[in-house]
Formats: sequence, structure tokens, C-alpha cells
Amino acid sequence: MKRFFITFIILLISSTLPAMDMSINRSIRIEDGHKQRHGCMTISGNINVGENSKVLGSCRTVNGNILVGARSTVEKLQTVNGNISIDEDTKIYSNIQSVNGRVTCATDVTVRGSIQTVNGFIELDHTQVKRDITTHNGDISLNSGSVVERNIIIKHSDRDKRRKKPLNISLSGNSIVEGDIIVKDRSLKVFVYIEDGSKVLGEIKNANIIND
Repeated sequence: MKRFFITFIILLISSTLPAMDMSINRSIRIEDGHKQRHGCMTISGNINVGENSKVLGSCRTVNGNILVGARSTVEKLQTVNGNISIDEDTKIYSNIQSVNGRVTCATDVTVRGSIQTVNGFIELDHTQVKRDITTHNGDISLNSGSVVERNIIIKHSDRDKRRKKPLNISLSGNSIVEGDIIVKDRSLKVFVYIEDGSKVLGEIKNANIIND
């Protein structure tokens, strides 16, 4: 996990283009209805994308939260120490990545790439994820008809930072995982709760299944 964290930081900074808005110790606000042809990055600050906005690049922060308003579109979202919150009817063209922060998606959000965390909790409400959801130590909750078109993958953690409590994956309200749920760390106890007509169409590997 340490190598993942270091790689994430390097990519976050080295991939910043000259055209990208960048700040240090300052938050960035993209106003409602604004179309921005490049991304933005802040080292220690929040990023707030207004409603009905379009960002044709990535929104990246090292120590800060990212908030995307309703009915907006953004290329990619990345944070190290901060939460990511996406309001209703919003589209993310690529991936959502967080190391230590929570990822929350409201109703009718579409993520065309994957959602990845290390320690962050992932909570989806009637959200469609086109690729995988992956985490090392974060709980996952799919609610209100959320759909993951590929897999949910629980990756290995550093031995000294491994969770002491079980990791929980919950599906409720007719949510669906069209692929597999795969636990790669066999030393981690994982519970999969399947409730209210929800389904996993593939296999559930190395986890305990609890049906309603």
C-alpha cells in the first residue's frame, strides 16, 4: 500500500500540465454553468465544481476535499487526503481515485471508469460504474439500484496497516454487481450483505455471504 501511495503522489504531480490551474494552500472554485477546457490542481485546498459545469480535464488535490455539483461532467477526480462527493445526475468520464478519503455518489451518477480507494469508504446511491471498484481497507455500500458492470476487488494491504475489524460490502435496493467480488487478501475477513433483491451475477471469492 505504501508503494501505491508514493506512486499516486508522483503521478498526481508529474502529470500536471502547464495549462492546468494550480494553487498551493488555496481552494479552487469553478462557478455554476462554467465550461473549463483544462483541469485544476491544488496542494492543500478544496476543489468545488459548481452545478451544470463541464471540466474537460482532471480535478486533483493532495490535502483537500472535492465536491462536484449536480448535472456536471468532469474528466477525472483524484485526492490523497480528502473526501470526494458527487451530486446527482453527474458524469465522470474516467476514474475516481482516493487514498484516505471517502467517495460518495448521489442519485443518477455515472462513472465511466473505475472507483479506487486505499482506506476510504465508498457509498453509491443509484450510481452506475462502468469498470471495477477496488479498495484495500474501505467498506463499500451499493444502494438504490446501483450497478457495477465489472468487479469489486479487495486488494492486499500492508501487514502492519491491515484492518482489525471485518470489511463489509453491502448491496441493497436491487443493486447489482455484474462481475465478481474478489478478495485477494485471504487474511482479511470480508462480509458481503445481499439484501432487497440485489444480486452478484458472478462469483464471490474468499468472502462470507449474508443474504436477507
